Amino acid sequence: MIDELNKAPEPLRSDMLNLFDRYGIITLEAQDEADKLAEIYLREKVVPPSHPMNALHLAIATVMEMNFIVSWNFKHIVKRNTILTTGAINLREGYKPLGIFSPMEVIEYAVN
Repeated sequence: MIDELNKAPEPLRSDMLNLFDRYGIITLEAQDEADKLAEIYLREKVVPPSHPMNALHLAIATVMEMNFIVSWNFKHIVKRNTILTTGAINLREGYKPLGIFSPMEVIEYAVN
């Protein structure tokens, strides 16, 4: 997943990578289970089929039992339909719902 960040323009790329060191952020890798769940998300149009990496991000977070995912992607990830549909599919497939938030929601929460 870090490959996607490496495509970002400077100085954004360096700033984001520095956050990994500063806050001890780790990257999670795909597993067969996540690949299968991502395929379900794509088939059921949680995200457009033209954006399989978005489906994989959601699936990895779900399979790794993360409580939530934070994203700037308001077009495909941080939107009501994605949140509701991901939650329903996760429950149907035996996973817990995944919280999906924008950075502003998490920063506001963390500061208070």
